[in-house]
Amino acid sequence: MLELIFSNRAEALIEALAARVAARQAGNGFWTPVPIIVPNPLVKRFVREGLAARNGAAANLHFAFLEQALNDALPEGRRLWTPEAVAGRLLVAFEGEGLDGAIARYLQGEGRGRKALQLAQRLASRFLDYALHRPDWVRLWRQGKDAGEAGWQGRLFKAVDAELSSAGFLCPTDLPDEAANLRWPEGALFVSLNTLAPAYLELMRRLGERADLAFFVLNPCEGYWGDHPSRKAFLDHGVAPEGHPALGLWGRPGRDFVARLYDLAEGQDECHYDRPGRATLLSALQDDMLAMREPLHFEGGDRSLRILAAPGARREAEVVATEIWNLLEASQGALTFADIAIVVPASESETYLGHLRAAFEDAGRLPLAFESGTRGTQSLLAEACGLLLDLLGSEATRAAVLRFLRHPASVARRPDLDADAALALCERTGIVRGLDTADFEGTYLFGLDRLHWAQGLDRAALAAFLPDGLAPQGRDLPAATVDRDAALALDALIEDLRVWRGPALRDPKAWVEAFLRLVDRHLGDDGEAWVRARRAARERLMELARYAPEGLPAPDLAFPEARALMRAKLAQMDDRPEGGGGIRVSTAMPMRAVPYRAVFVMGLAEGLFPATDRVDALDLRQKEGNRRGGDLGRAEQDRYLFLEQILSARDALRLSYPSADPVTGDERPRSSVLEDLLEILQAMTGDAASLVETHPLRRFDATYFTEGATLRSLSPGAAREAQALSAGAAPCIERLPEAMPFMGPLRITLSQLHAWLMEPAEGFAKIRLGMRDEGEDEAARDAEGLTVEDLHASSVERDALVAALNGGDPLQALDHGWRALELEARVPLGPPGEAAKRASRARINAWREHLPSGTYHIHRFGTGAGSGQDVVHPPLCFEVEVEGRPMTVELEGRTRLVHADHLVEVVRKGEPDAGRKLERHLRLRVDQLALAAMGLQAPRHLFLADAKGKLHERIVASPDSDSARAQLHAWIAAIVSGGPIHRLPAAYALDRGPEPSRWIEGQDRRREPWTVLPGSVLRGLPAPDRDTAMRELAFRLGPLLEMGDAP
Repeated sequence: MLELIFSNRAEALIEALAARVAARQAGNGFWTPVPIIVPNPLVKRFVREGLAARNGAAANLHFAFLEQALNDALPEGRRLWTPEAVAGRLLVAFEGEGLDGAIARYLQGEGRGRKALQLAQRLASRFLDYALHRPDWVRLWRQGKDAGEAGWQGRLFKAVDAELSSAGFLCPTDLPDEAANLRWPEGALFVSLNTLAPAYLELMRRLGERADLAFFVLNPCEGYWGDHPSRKAFLDHGVAPEGHPALGLWGRPGRDFVARLYDLAEGQDECHYDRPGRATLLSALQDDMLAMREPLHFEGGDRSLRILAAPGARREAEVVATEIWNLLEASQGALTFADIAIVVPASESETYLGHLRAAFEDAGRLPLAFESGTRGTQSLLAEACGLLLDLLGSEATRAAVLRFLRHPASVARRPDLDADAALALCERTGIVRGLDTADFEGTYLFGLDRLHWAQGLDRAALAAFLPDGLAPQGRDLPAATVDRDAALALDALIEDLRVWRGPALRDPKAWVEAFLRLVDRHLGDDGEAWVRARRAARERLMELARYAPEGLPAPDLAFPEARALMRAKLAQMDDRPEGGGGIRVSTAMPMRAVPYRAVFVMGLAEGLFPATDRVDALDLRQKEGNRRGGDLGRAEQDRYLFLEQILSARDALRLSYPSADPVTGDERPRSSVLEDLLEILQAMTGDAASLVETHPLRRFDATYFTEGATLRSLSPGAAREAQALSAGAAPCIERLPEAMPFMGPLRITLSQLHAWLMEPAEGFAKIRLGMRDEGEDEAARDAEGLTVEDLHASSVERDALVAALNGGDPLQALDHGWRALELEARVPLGPPGEAAKRASRARINAWREHLPSGTYHIHRFGTGAGSGQDVVHPPLCFEVEVEGRPMTVELEGRTRLVHADHLVEVVRKGEPDAGRKLERHLRLRVDQLALAAMGLQAPRHLFLADAKGKLHERIVASPDSDSARAQLHAWIAAIVSGGPIHRLPAAYALDRGPEPSRWIEGQDRRREPWTVLPGSVLRGLPAPDRDTAMRELAFRLGPLLEMGDAP
């Protein structure tokens, strides 16, 4: 017998279920398991907790999902079709001869393996749909007849069906015929199943003829509504002659399912309806639906139902966080976090979860039950497995390998490995990409023995174990020592990646087993958590063995296809906790019918919800003439989920949607279900517009923080931003906040000092933040060394030029420096490298030809990168006072080329324009001051040598040591003083630039800040007058300009 138990509330269904379970255990004995069929884990948890609360315990309850229960009931050696088994047979069929012309044409050409896998997966899903929803077609296909204009699909289905049947698989179409042979548990209870395919419904009918079955079903209305007016009737006429609009607009899936159950049970039902009453707008809406009547007028202004319009998903999350605190505050302790649920759209679930985590953290660390805030070991292992899959079969770039080694799962396996040491090893040995030279076959890099892991690790091993000077002939060792632990760890990983290229595996199970061996070697330690995570990964990945059932040939899978399958399985791993006292976040399907006191439904925008029904060219049911009344599109299912969400809210319902583009503010339409709901609420209240709360584009909008504001924001971050915005709008700040002083000793380079003189704001940032000096001509070097990085090449060229001018061999010096850069992958290899090297030789020859002969040196103050030919001096030390406390500042760096009374700057690219010439001459003058301050001869002849060897000379006066130290001291004291800095670039005082007043006026006109305080940019401060600006420029540049050209 088949029984139906209906209620509009899940709690009432649990009450009825608890009574059945108690009676069953009293009659059959407490130790006899009670079979309960549920649709998903969340409903299982709700049912188990509900039974425990009502019966005092929830023991000996055998929970199962429907397919699991059916497989358990099948005779020994029989099993239901699975998507993997069907897809596997399709892949085998695609490999054979005599393939249908349409399939053969689709699979031919490049990417056959990928196309075959994708087609097999899509067809497997369709074949299972046909078996469940078109059993009549299946019977005709088996007889060799056409149905549904199937053509080749019908023939392929027949072949797959026959092959799987020979291996003991049962097509779902045949389940009703197997009803008599099923070992179905007596008295099975079905809870919260909201729909069943025709094949399953027929099976239930036959099972009900010989066993007791009970269906506990959530039903929105207390009367029979199988003949309730349809959605079309409401859309066409606005108001149907009877019934409630929500039932007609959104309720078709539930209406048809209940009608079919009535047919199976021959009208026998047990009802436990609970009238919500009309105390609030939300309960009145639910009450009208239960009574299946037109919406009645509702008097009152309660906040039980609100629609929240926020610009973008991030603002939605921030508004929801504030609204949760509003509800908790209004409840005065009656509402808890565990009473609140948030439903996010399935298509954008990860996006919404990310925004919710950030918003909840900012709004007082609201707790999440479904997202714990930290990932467990299973999620971490799945992520690390994805990184390992990326490495396998790839070129193993430096970035990818180091990313893998830094992952927590990899760190757990190698806790002593220093990732920075691994990076240093790569830099010193020039490792960029490629496991070995075989990865470069067919390219100009083949045979050069550079860039790849094998050469780098070999050189690192030799450097680690051989004394200095004992390198084998033809092998260059790293210039600096490398970390042995890092070398050993990298060698173990790279060797496994190289071995992976060897065996030609084709069986899905063999691919999985080989991959799992790598997981055991490289991910997680031997602690309980990681062992459990690896076991979960093994169980999930071994599901791919279903592609090759025992007794049937395995499909031929190349690694890219096997990798795609493994990645999809790993994505299903999830160890987020089910329980906990936090706010539950989920998509709509798992949470359907589960009640909460407060429900938030997010993402109700057009295009997000309901989902758009996609046209699938492979789905025969979508063909003209093949559609049937029981076919449900995704949009219809979403609309019914929305109806269930309204029914599941007890005290408060909040419906939010992204109302505008978060960047432009352009309006975005809300979902059609919200439009429908607003029409219903308009009929009930006469003022549905008052139920919509529209929030501003920015969270720091003053609307939230003015006195008497109707909208609230409880985000401390938003409050700080609003306060900062209001402070920035003030016309003047009388007293500037004190800047954090420098903490000495401080090191300043000659290049940083020059940058400060040219543009004090940017130069100050370089010094304060310790920004690396990239050299005068910045050039980005990509990962493969296809371009020359100017910072390194200019240093090598300068050293080679010094060797040449001092009587040495410039080519030998260049080759030596260039080879060192090659070994560290700083310059390109092959033809691009030879071309760059030829250009360097040409520049050196041009400079050598035009520069005066004699002995040249580069002076280096303090420590730092340089050449063995440098003349090294201690740093220039200055004692300055900062807020009454003494501090030592050390001036370091390398000068340009020095020869007797000459200072020479070489320019690698082109001929500098007038502005750059003057800027570079000023850089030489900084060097001149440093040399003089050290007590050395300060050259008077300043030369710029461009890329063609042309010399640009300027003759200047030579300062004495005391005046040079005094000037450097004055500048350094100004840098560390922490006072306001005006953005007055040197260009406005050099080379006949415009007056400072024009610069100030331009800044004001563009509303750009021109006054900078250490740590902040200030707007609205009064501009300095012309005299003040000229004094600042004179302080920075006057001493240099006063050195002017000597006669």
